[in-house]
Amino acid sequence: MSWNKSLASLLIAAFTIHTSLDSSVADQFVFYVDASSIGSHNGDGWSTAYTDLQDALEDAELDAGDEIWVANGTYKPSVPSSPK
Repeated sequence: MSWNKSLASLLIAAFTIHTSLDSSVADQFVFYVDASSIGSHNGDGWSTAYTDLQDALEDAELDAGDEIWVANGTYKPSVPSSPK
């Protein structure tokens, strides 16, 4: 009986960890920036990357784990950031 309780506890723990990891990853987004992008500029991928870093900074929720991937080049935000 002890073995069954241990197995049940292990399965519950694994399910709980899997569920919590799955939900946190699902809410994260990657925004793409490429000055030479010719797509729709929605930031969803390299072919549709933002051409302006500021657009990605405004859409991303960095506190929620969003990432901004930037193609080779020099990019500067057009709005100064405020200290946090």
